[in-house]
Amino acid sequence: MSASPSAQAQLRGHGGPVRALAISADGTRAVSGSFDTAAIRWSLERNAAEQVLRFHDGAVNAVAILKDGRIVTAGEDARIAISKPGEPQPSAVLTGHRRAV
Repeated sequence: MSASPSAQAQLRGHGGPVRALAISADGTRAVSGSFDTAAIRWSLERNAAEQVLRFHDGAVNAVAILKDGRIVTAGEDARIAISKPGEPQPSAVLTGHRRAV
């Protein structure tokens, strides 16, 4: 039996368990969402956090990276936020859900 491969990098930054992870189509970026109400945009080339997004009132349950680089997060607060890289606040917020997304 062969040994399991080890991780190439370990990214740390959340204050609670990660609930969601998305990788960009080109494999250079990742976004993670956590119980700590934050989403973090990571550079996989530098193994470093590039941006911490704090918008949701509750856990971030889902994340996505759109083709144009925007980040989508969905949370316990029943909101979906769309953020541009480097912008501190979402450029759009979708509401209407009655419960966590």
